[in-house]
Amino acid sequence: MINIIHFDTEGGWGGSSVSLFKIVKNLDKNYFKSFVICRKKGPILKQYKKINTFAELNTDLYSFSPKPKINNLKLFVTTIPQFLFFFRGILKALSIIKNKKIDLIHLNFEGFFLLGIILKLITNLPIILHYRSTIPLNSISHKFISYLIVNYVANHIIFISKTEKKKFFKIYPKFNKIKSTVIYNFSDCRYIKYTNRKDLTYIGNISYAKGVDKLFDLAQYFHQQKLKIKIKIYGETRGEEKYFKKIKKKIVDSNLKNIVLKGRTESAEAVIQKSKIILRPSRLNDPWGRDVLDAFSAEVPCISTGTYNDIIINKVNSFYVNNFEKKKVYKIICKLIFDQKYYDKIRYGIRNTTKTLLNKETNIKKLEEIYRSII
Repeated sequence: MINIIHFDTEGGWGGSSVSLFKIVKNLDKNYFKSFVICRKKGPILKQYKKINTFAELNTDLYSFSPKPKINNLKLFVTTIPQFLFFFRGILKALSIIKNKKIDLIHLNFEGFFLLGIILKLITNLPIILHYRSTIPLNSISHKFISYLIVNYVANHIIFISKTEKKKFFKIYPKFNKIKSTVIYNFSDCRYIKYTNRKDLTYIGNISYAKGVDKLFDLAQYFHQQKLKIKIKIYGETRGEEKYFKKIKKKIVDSNLKNIVLKGRTESAEAVIQKSKIILRPSRLNDPWGRDVLDAFSAEVPCISTGTYNDIIINKVNSFYVNNFEKKKVYKIICKLIFDQKYYDKIRYGIRNTTKTLLNKETNIKKLEEIYRSII
């Protein structure tokens, strides 16, 4: 039996946290036993309890990862208070590692680089690290953190797509000595026959970076064009209360009936399964995430911003629209709504991608092989 400790940064409030849960849930329990440490209090703790997996909250762990298109110095400054109780968090983690006789450490986010350095120094246990975020270009801080990860933390790095792995080694060619593997996230969501599909759905964090305000502009355009279809927004904000209030005020003041804020849902997969199209208007170059993975498993087309990635193939299994330009998005939506043959064609493309890249059994076996090889 291999005992693995997994470190989760989001507590269930983001896609990386949900993806880790899917991993832990689907590992072969005859050979692997998981213990999970969550840095944030959130709904995922209850989910682990339901599957009889040890999960503990440790809010004293430090995490920082540079993001594209934002001021990362300001972002770093906001993380400084985390250092106050960081070593208390380390001691808690070390206690669990000792008491549970841990064989392997899995850092589910590159932001845990400092935690990784200290645990490696003290325990000398093998470490697997997941790169979860979109890799920013021309970021000195990201290069420095990646240098530390490659040289002092990880025995093996996991990327969540071929595109991100290729980008990483193109930016950092000197880091190619590290062992690395692409393992796609997967979903338990499934296609269901549902004759009343009509909603356009956004599901995720409500923030400026995620471009949620663009959905209001789209709803206004629908109203002007007399297209009777509703946009449903599922999610909450994380630290952008002013932005959230602005969105709510816009919707109320406009008196639009075709866009509604639904709040956070505990049933994201069920919502996606009944949706007609998933919308992802992000201002960042991140055309897919947990929402798209669940949508693909449910054979629901997506309209996203960003550029090429090996998950979304434009006009084959879903769509890219630069800057989420409302007129272009409108045309795609109309085509999908009023042309069932075209909708089914895109569904078929999604099904092929799910079989070849997002197969649960294939990806979990790849991860299990890495776990075994590293001990």
